[in-house]
Parts: sequence; structure tokens; C-alpha cells
Amino acid sequence: MFTNAKAAEAGMSLMSTMISNAAMSGLKSSSNHRAKDEKKHQVASIIQDTMSELKSSNDHRVKNGKKHKVVSIKQDETNHDGNKVKEHFVDKIISKIIAESNDRADYWDYLSMSPNAVKYFRSNLDKIDWHRVACNNHPEVINILRENIDKVQWPSICKNSDGIDLLCENIDKVNLDEMFWTCASTTKKSLAFMEKHFDTIMKSLVCDELFDERDIFTDNICSNLNTDEFLKKHPELINLNTFIHQSQPLSKYRLQLLHDNIDMIPDHMLYYLSKNPYAIDVVRANQNKINWTGLSSNPAAIDLLEANQDKIDWKELSKNPNAIRLLEANQDKIDWKELSKNPNAIRLLEANKDKVHWGLILANTRATHLIQENIYDIDFEYAYYHPLMKLIGLEDHASLVCQSYLFRPLPFEKFVEVHWKKIDKRELIQYIDKMYPNGYENMNMTSRL
Repeated sequence: MFTNAKAAEAGMSLMSTMISNAAMSGLKSSSNHRAKDEKKHQVASIIQDTMSELKSSNDHRVKNGKKHKVVSIKQDETNHDGNKVKEHFVDKIISKIIAESNDRADYWDYLSMSPNAVKYFRSNLDKIDWHRVACNNHPEVINILRENIDKVQWPSICKNSDGIDLLCENIDKVNLDEMFWTCASTTKKSLAFMEKHFDTIMKSLVCDELFDERDIFTDNICSNLNTDEFLKKHPELINLNTFIHQSQPLSKYRLQLLHDNIDMIPDHMLYYLSKNPYAIDVVRANQNKINWTGLSSNPAAIDLLEANQDKIDWKELSKNPNAIRLLEANQDKIDWKELSKNPNAIRLLEANKDKVHWGLILANTRATHLIQENIYDIDFEYAYYHPLMKLIGLEDHASLVCQSYLFRPLPFEKFVEVHWKKIDKRELIQYIDKMYPNGYENMNMTSRL
């Protein structure tokens, strides 16, 4: 009897637990559905707002009894010398930013450096920053500087790849004590100028606790890939740390210097050496100096990593675009947050959607279709990771704009037009300069994002 009572009690308890679990599951499911419905409602509202903005930007508005068309960012036909031509959308954007610059003088800090704003310099000579203009490598800048020789900032012009001729033509106006960064330009003419005036420049360098011009000078020389012969004559200027950080192929001379002086490299710099794909030959020859955390993210080190899997930093490896095969074979060790940002990991992410970080995936430039297919799972608190959202200043704006954009993608020109008031114009100038680094009129020399 006692046993039967116990069994009955256990059965009732089990049934109660099952009912409770089922109820909780139902509540959880209901809660998830409600959350998704709320999100859909919110998104619908955002899309409606966006559509309204799109419509208002194209409609004719009545102003003072007359129809008034809102200025559009898109390419419009304009008359020029009697011919119909399309005004490039970059011109539209830059001219609108200039129109707003009366209230934002800091815009000219960015416009002065922009190759896409050069055509507006002559009409805004009182607004441009001449230090920054001198660094602008657009070919027309040198002509503008020649026309305004009294405004030229000579130390800054040394950063201009076309500026050395103008510098030599006006050597009487130049204070050589300020020319310690001349070698920042990679042309043979600038290097010849530096060598000719080397002693004067070296004597002028100020070195104190607050500011060390000698460090800047040596860093500029070592950053210049054309200074190997100069460094052979002046080995006292060699800075191994600068070689280690270089993001371009290293010459045999520089690789040999790193190899021969490996024991002089401090431990914290071995991380960067191990991480640099262009220094992989030095790393292979000095495996006792490897920093495995740094090496784990090195796309040129896959064979070394496969042979030393017990030393791998799996978080760093999850960032490595060339390590997909190794990651597929060790999925239990993957850092899914980092993998979600890895542009070469799309196949892995598609097969493991339950492990994807639906916020950080916004940073993944190849995950557009995956984002679109799982749009209601996206965590828009991470909206700032989306490349376009970097144009939006405030984080709350970025979140809303990102939702609007992903649910209804717009061409870049239209995106700028619709969200003009929310966009940080300084970020916009830099974004356009990445699209057209030589100026949009030289599109054959650029690759658009």
C-alpha cells in the first residue's frame, strides 16, 4: 500500500512537472511570437516612415502658392556650355555640404583634404584649411597652390606627392628647420631633396620629453618603401618596429634586418611580427620567437597553425579569413562572435544559424543574404558595425536607420538623400573619398566600394 501510494505520488509529481514544463514552453513560445510581432510592427512603422521620406524627397511641394521641388541628391541633367550632361551625385553631395558649412566651419577640415572637393576650392579660398590643402594629392591642387603662393604651408606640402617641384622653386621661402617629414613623400625627387638637406634637417630636430621629432623623422623614413639605399648609408635611423607594422610587402633588405636582429625585438612586438603576413619568412625562420596569439590571425601562417594546433588561440583564428578549413574541423573551439564577422565563413554561418551572433554579423561584408533571410533575428544594438551606419552620428539613429536600410535597401545616393539630416557630414566626406580616392572624375584610377 505504501509503495503504491509512493508510486502514485511520484506519478502525480511527474505529471505536474510535465504540465508545468508544457505551460512554460507555451508561455515562452507565446512570448517569442509576441516579441517577433512587436518587431515586425516596429519595422513596418520604420519602413512607412522611410517611404514617406522617399516620397517627400521626390514630390513637388507648394511654397508661397508655387510648386517647389525638393533638391535631390540623384544625378540630374544640367546645361553646361550648351550641352546636356549629368551632374555626378558626388558633386551634389559636396555642394550641399558646402552650403551647410557656414554653420559648421569644421567641415572644411575634411573638405580641404578631399580630392572630390577640389573643384570648389577656388570659390572658397577664405574657408579652406591651407595646411590640409597642401597635403591633398589631387593634381589640380598644385595649380591652386601656385596661384596662392603666399598661403602655401611649406612643411605640409612635403606630404604632397607632387609638391617637391613647387618646394624647390621656392626654396628661399622655406624654413628647413620645419622639413623633418619631407621623406613622407615616396617620389625620387623628395628623397633627393631630403638627402641634399639632410644635415640641416637633422640639426633642427627637437627632442625632449614632450615631443621627439627625431622619432617622427625616423618613422617616416622607415615607413617609406623607397628608402632602403638611404638607410644603408644611415643605419642609425633604422627603426625595426616600423618595419614590423608595415602593411605592404617588405623588401629582402628589411626582412634580413628583422631576421638578423630578432633578439633585439621586445616581446610585445613579437605579437605584431607574428601577425604580419608580409613577415612570415622571418617568423618561419625563428619559430622559437613566435607569439601564437598573433600568428593565429595571420592569413599566411595556416600551415604552421595546422602543425601546431595545441598552440592556437581559437578566438584569433576565428577572425582568420584563410583558416576556414581548420575551423570547420574544430567547430567546438570556434569563437562564434568573431566568426560572425569573418567574410570567408559564410558557409559555416549558414550551417550554424543558432550560433551566429546576429549583431556582429552586420560587420560582415559578405553576409547580406544571410542578414536578409534572418532579418527578425538581427540585434540592431550593433547597427554601428554596418559600414554604411558609420555615417550616422548618434547610436539610436544608427539603429533605426539600419533597420530601415536592411528591410528596404537603397542605392547609396538615395540612402544619403533620405537620411541627410541624420548623417555626419564629416564621415560622409571620408566615405566618398574611400569610394573615389583620386576624385570621382578619375574613376578609371579608382575602384568604387
